[in-house]
Amino acid sequence: MQIYSSPGIQPLEDAPTSRIFLFGQSGTSILDATTSGVMAAIPQTGDSAALAGRGVRLLLAGSASGLVYLLNARNGRLLHTVAAGHLPRAIAVDDRTGHTFVFYNAGDATVSMLDTGSG
Repeated sequence: MQIYSSPGIQPLEDAPTSRIFLFGQSGTSILDATTSGVMAAIPQTGDSAALAGRGVRLLLAGSASGLVYLLNARNGRLLHTVAAGHLPRAIAVDDRTGHTFVFYNAGDATVSMLDTGSG
């Protein structure tokens, strides 16, 4: 199984579930931190990432694609794809409200709010 890694985006660690997420130009890898085994390798990647739902969902925002991917963080299954607009650059999650905020760098400093609580 392919392991993706890139210096462009920092790995994410979800300590409660012992998972590490590595991001590369060709995809994303989900690793088991206790065994170093690859749990999943998926084609979706992004320039920024966040965990939602207490580590249940992984969000990836891709500035080249203008898409936000919502994935199952346990197995990498794609749950939803959202057209996020021009140049999404950062993601912030509020698990208490179930909202995810996508920030853009397209000259107009816009922010979109997504409902990821039920996703």
